Amino acid sequence: MTQSASKHFIKFYIKRAKASPMQFAEYRADMVMGILGTDGYTGIMVAFIRVIYSKTQTIGGWGKYEMLLLFATGQFVVYIF
Repeated sequence: MTQSASKHFIKFYIKRAKASPMQFAEYRADMVMGILGTDGYTGIMVAFIRVIYSKTQTIGGWGKYEMLLLFATGQFVVYIF
């Protein structure tokens, strides 16, 4: 790939990164429902992990905090993309 082509792709991704939040906030109800949905999903998953680990100490050698870290890392990756 040539340097000019890579500059073109970098400019494209910067413009896309700027447009994504504006597109997300374009409709207020859509933004609120998206936030409530992601917060609700995260809350339910954390509660689920807490309930499972209230009955046992480890699952496959994984403790509660390791599982929460795994979940948080996965969510971080999903939200980036």
